Amino acid sequence: IQFFISIVLISATIIIHKQLNFVQNKDLGLNQEMIISIPLYDKTLRSKAEIIKAEIIRNPNVETVSANRFLPTRGTWHHTVWWEGMEENESLSMWFFVFDHDFIPAFEIEVVKGRNFSAEYSTDQKEAYLLNEAAVKALNLNDPIGKQFSAHGSDNRGTIIGVVKDFNFRSLHHAVEPCCIKMSSGSYDQLSLKLVGSNPYSAIKSIEKDWNEMRLGVPFEYIFISEDFEQLYGVEAQSGQIISIFTIISYFLSCLGLFGLIAHSAKERTREIGLRKVFGASVGRIILIVARDYSKLILLSFIIAIPVTIVIMNNWLQNFEYRINIGVWIFLTAGFITTFVTFLTILYQSLKSAYANPVETLKYE
Repeated sequence: IQFFISIVLISATIIIHKQLNFVQNKDLGLNQEMIISIPLYDKTLRSKAEIIKAEIIRNPNVETVSANRFLPTRGTWHHTVWWEGMEENESLSMWFFVFDHDFIPAFEIEVVKGRNFSAEYSTDQKEAYLLNEAAVKALNLNDPIGKQFSAHGSDNRGTIIGVVKDFNFRSLHHAVEPCCIKMSSGSYDQLSLKLVGSNPYSAIKSIEKDWNEMRLGVPFEYIFISEDFEQLYGVEAQSGQIISIFTIISYFLSCLGLFGLIAHSAKERTREIGLRKVFGASVGRIILIVARDYSKLILLSFIIAIPVTIVIMNNWLQNFEYRINIGVWIFLTAGFITTFVTFLTILYQSLKSAYANPVETLKYE
């Protein structure tokens, strides 16, 4: 039972950490590194978004400033859409984002067809839409560029000017869903700043100074977009830490129990070991004899633990739309760790018995 629990716990810990590492390093279709977001919750601030943006972009520590409503990680609206060529009985709703023309390059989202929003086209402000690849597929549009589209039913129709590569705007518990993107001056409640250099905190101090000099009457606040993404997996990260601690404690207790068990077994076989030494058995042979029985137990535990762990962890991985494959190396690693610790214990106790003087162990026979 101790061997079985140890192998299951070690395997589960490896799988959890590997999955969390996978979701934190997966290509999301956008680059959130070195980007901070400044909230514009005040109505006056929102009306001055373009002025504040123009002032901040002058800071040499800032590469790009974009304006947006909501952050990709914090949800947005879900709208029923209308598109050119839709059937009378068709209906579809999708996520709706409000970004300005600098958001796409700031987050390094790839435009795969058509073009991005541009300040050179005045009509983009009210009439242009971008769709992601999932939206194009859902709408069944072979050539979406130039097609009429609206994110408000059949009202306020505009034109699809570009298609962006799918990017994960929700956690990897979910697949990428259809979304549309529109510009809307006056609706932006966030400024997203892509910073220059390797020291973001130095850049932030400089930006805070600029903010205070503008005398906006609101304290300077910011969040790192990358940290916002990490919070999407806060529960899993906590679970991983708890299971890791529990695994270490359980394994330590198992080792103590194993140490006592092998010590008792070696003591029970002290005379047997003494007789074997008298008849010429080597120390290596004696260790092999003691280890043989435990090898069978470890092998049996290993065989039982594999399917149990696969069932439990596959069930947990179902929570993620994007997940790792449970490789055989995970179980081999868990088996190796268990076997290594077990045989270290066996080696210690067996050597202690093997090097004992046979005269002392057999003098009463």
